[in-house]
Formats: sequence, C-alpha cells, structure tokens
Amino acid sequence: MKIEFKGVIINRSSYVPGSGIYILSEDGTFDEAFAYAFPSNCYASVRYAISKTGEWPETLDEVAADTIAILEGKTKAEYYDRYSDLTGYLWTTEEAVVGGHNLISLLSQNVGKYLWMEVLTRSV
Repeated sequence: MKIEFKGVIINRSSYVPGSGIYILSEDGTFDEAFAYAFPSNCYASVRYAISKTGEWPETLDEVAADTIAILEGKTKAEYYDRYSDLTGYLWTTEEAVVGGHNLISLLSQNVGKYLWMEVLTRSV
C-alpha cells in the first residue's frame, strides 16, 4: 500500500484538541496527527524531501535526480533542504519509527518547511 504525506510541517502543541506534528495539506486541512496516520507494525520503505518553498517537480524521482546532480556538481538544480530514502522495507513501530529512524524527531526539526513523503508498506 502507498501512503503520501504532502504539505507544511506544523507543530500543534498550542492547539486544542490534539498536539504533536501534523501535516497541513495543500487544501488547508489537517489530517490526524502524523504519528497516528503513519503505519505501524509493518515493513515500510520511506522516501521524503523537505523544502523551504514547497515548489516541487512532478515526482520524487525528479527530486532524487536533482539532489544527485547537485552533489555531483553537474547542475544548479533546485536546492532541497533534505532528501532521503529509507529502503529495504524496514520494520515500523508506534510513533513513526522506521528501522530506528524517528520521523517525528526529524519533522520536529523542520517545522514550517514543506514535506513530501511517500511510504510503501508491506504486511508481515
């Protein structure tokens, strides 16, 4: 199953009800808290990019290609604050921890920036 998160990273600690990390979607709505929306107790591969502007190409594959081109010094492609690919269908636990990577902590460090995350899950 494929799940996509795309929008602004918000810390709703001052809002009631609910606190924690939320993703404010492009249509201006909040889904449930990221930790609850993220799949748990399954295997998952996670790809994500974080940007200050929220201007994205058509696919995350293009973000990855731009990032590689920048690292190789081949282009002045759009700069993304972060791109990562946690592959291999790593085990997920509660609170959005994938293969030991705490995604809530990562998102907490990027509040106010734009997230595009694709999660592919596989049941046990």
